[in-house]
Amino acid sequence: MRVKIKVSDIVFMNIVTLLGIRWFATAAQYGPASVILWGLASLLYFVPMSFIFAEFGSVFSEYKGGLVDWIRCVYGEKTAFISGWFYLICNIFYFPTILTFGAVTVAYVIDPALTDNKLFITSFVIIFFWVGTIINIKGVKWIAFVGKYGGLLGNIIPIIVALILAVILVAVFRNPVPTDFSAVKWIPDFDSANLLFLATLTFAMSGGEITSPFVADLKNPRKDFAKATLISAAVITLCYIIGTIAFTLILNPSEIGAASGPIDVIAQASKKVHIAWFADIIAVMIVISSIAGAIIWMVGNVRMFIDGNDDKYIGKFLKKQNINEIPSNALILQSLVVTLIVLATSLMKSVENIYIALIVMATIPMFIVYLILIFAFLKLKFKMQKDGKFMGSYSAPWGKAGALVFFLIAGISTLATIIIPIFSPGDNNVFIYEAEVIGGPIIFLVIALLIMKRANKKTS
Repeated sequence: MRVKIKVSDIVFMNIVTLLGIRWFATAAQYGPASVILWGLASLLYFVPMSFIFAEFGSVFSEYKGGLVDWIRCVYGEKTAFISGWFYLICNIFYFPTILTFGAVTVAYVIDPALTDNKLFITSFVIIFFWVGTIINIKGVKWIAFVGKYGGLLGNIIPIIVALILAVILVAVFRNPVPTDFSAVKWIPDFDSANLLFLATLTFAMSGGEITSPFVADLKNPRKDFAKATLISAAVITLCYIIGTIAFTLILNPSEIGAASGPIDVIAQASKKVHIAWFADIIAVMIVISSIAGAIIWMVGNVRMFIDGNDDKYIGKFLKKQNINEIPSNALILQSLVVTLIVLATSLMKSVENIYIALIVMATIPMFIVYLILIFAFLKLKFKMQKDGKFMGSYSAPWGKAGALVFFLIAGISTLATIIIPIFSPGDNNVFIYEAEVIGGPIIFLVIALLIMKRANKKTS
């Protein structure tokens, strides 16, 4: 019999995959205004998308392909394959960034000089990605275990610790608050930098669909998935806001780095309260969370692509599942591809350049898929459900009027997240940056079309 998981398992999977303490440092660099931007990212993207994911999960609760299966049921197998392909590609580039953050945290504790040691970082990423592959092959029970305790250790506990340390420093040790919390500092001015930052926070909150392939593993799929999705949205938004405030109570925004920021903040606070050794324990927890996050993402990514597409595009070799109902062949192939990508990017000048290149290659393909899903939601609500079919036990609030509002809000936010980075090269070489941001998705689309053409020709 299929092993069943609980609502709490889905919530913790969402926490470990969506909530990243690395984003606290990014947000804290913008000071108190980041709190309002977190709220906007939640209201304009995370909340409406959570309602969309929840309804899709309710209507198509018996489908294991998640987001890709949803698109296939609405638009057909061709659009589903392109969506699944883009989703697969963007996550293959994104996996190493999660593990890179974990590697930098380990390096910071062992020896800060290692944080830009490409051999150390590359080796860490490759080794632990393969460890994650082995865990995934063991089955959904192992995945749920890693997700639950990895999220608790690496995200929830460090957030609580950072908040407690911040309160102790300010209330007990009377440490001067290093950040200006005056009223004017809470209001973002929405210049180009803040718009780009808002798009960054939207990207930080993306990924709520990654647990959708596990809908069929719930005891009561239709109700439980909707409940788990909405609980996750509330918890993750609150954690991001609390964590960001805690960081700014410990260090001035100008002193917080992007990569080493989280462990640096906790290390500084631990030193000031005379428990410097405690920072090393938290660092280990953060690393565990990074590894756990990659583990959850890699199996969800493959299951969406494999289970959501027609056999003629995928093939029996990739479709084949082991005794634990996991597509082990596809997982191993994915790990080989990630290994090659990590080795190729290790030729870049620095770890920071590697990290930025991987993020750039992941962002736009992911949000293209989200945009397709948002339009699929509109078709589901206004056309497919018109005669009472495709109805689930959960429906987004306020009927069709609410659906239209969620479509517009999520659609505009998603489109903005695609467009803003294109016109924001920052300090990068403009030609190389635009080639990565625009050229990458075009090349991936051409490859997908060639695969489909070959499959259709072979079938006919």
